[in-house]
Amino acid sequence: QGSGNAALFDDYGRSIGPGKDRGGGGGGGAASPKVVRAVPKAETSEDVRGGVQKFRVKLLPEGAGSPMDVLCQVGLDGIRMLDPNTSRTLRIYPLETVTRWDVLDSSVFAFWSKSSVDLEARRIRLKSSSYTTNTILDTVTAASVQFKEMASSVSRSKAAADPASPSEQQNEKRRNFLDWRNLVKPVTEEKDHWVPDEAVNKCTACAGDFSAFNRRHHCRNCGDIFCDKCTQGRTPLTSDADSQPVRVCDRCMAEVSRRLSSAKEAANRPVVQSHEDLAKKLQVCLLASYFVSLASKYL
Repeated sequence: QGSGNAALFDDYGRSIGPGKDRGGGGGGGAASPKVVRAVPKAETSEDVRGGVQKFRVKLLPEGAGSPMDVLCQVGLDGIRMLDPNTSRTLRIYPLETVTRWDVLDSSVFAFWSKSSVDLEARRIRLKSSSYTTNTILDTVTAASVQFKEMASSVSRSKAAADPASPSEQQNEKRRNFLDWRNLVKPVTEEKDHWVPDEAVNKCTACAGDFSAFNRRHHCRNCGDIFCDKCTQGRTPLTSDADSQPVRVCDRCMAEVSRRLSSAKEAANRPVVQSHEDLAKKLQVCLLASYFVSLASKYL
């Protein structure tokens, strides 16, 4: 019988029960219980100097490792990971490198970022409460929309100030397409022999542990996994004219350099022709001289 006065709440603690008594005047009925509305709050801390929200999240590892407590700050300059104790910037992902973002489940926000050295975008996952996750999603979406609008406005202003001829614009598009094609081409050619990320927890060269900020990098020649400092070399893998420099480990850098030097020496070495080739060339020369003499005789 007391179910008529029971208070109901949604997932966020907000009252969805019956409203005020519709009788309007006080008839002697039992007073309805007072409902205190619970308003969800994002797990944030505010920078008093700039009014910037910093979300308390856990940075989830993609491979082996444990989650890391960080502060996530979203702005027009990008998505920052900050030290929760000192607010020191640990990593920043500029908005122009963020390719997409999504909520994987009710408490995990993920975005994909692709830098100039990455062949494909990599995923970064942030775990927090469901309300904080949705707040981060809305903030990243709003920042990305505003960033794109600002970029397009700058582009229009630049085009109006310095208009380029259609041929120059076409050449620029062609160059960008070729750069993109050369960058993407090795993806399908090289990954067959790559060691899987989850199979290695330490750098193959220096044995340093991998973490969210000490990332795995594949050598494009041998396919093993190294840290960034052990894969500083950049070199083409073949002597083709359109072959682009790619990331290689220190060991393969020396090996590929020797291979390319040998190929270059072989290409510059004079070709020794066989007796058959020389005989054919002599026959062609004799026929050519015969026709020349024959033509001069009748002309």
